[in-house]
Amino acid sequence: MRDMIIKSGKKRGKDIGEKTVKTMILTFVVLTCWYVAYTNPSILGIIDALSGPLVAAILCLLPMYAIRKVPVLAKYRGKMSNVFVIIIGILTVLASIKSLF
Repeated sequence: MRDMIIKSGKKRGKDIGEKTVKTMILTFVVLTCWYVAYTNPSILGIIDALSGPLVAAILCLLPMYAIRKVPVLAKYRGKMSNVFVIIIGILTVLASIKSLF
């Protein structure tokens, strides 16, 4: 992490000292650990909230993408049910993302 920050700074023309980067990383780690300990989030809730949009995309949107791109599935193109599945998939992903905030 330290080297990535230093290289990124050099690309932008800024010379960032190694001690400064180490201090920034240590501060970030301590504050993050403090915040997590203070809020005491449910691990299962976090996993559920993060995996929801992914599962919705895989179950609803990925098959519709395959219907458009895979020649063997061309016989399923142009059906109204595809539009319904896409709309429900997008709504499911958006609802899952909204639950994060």
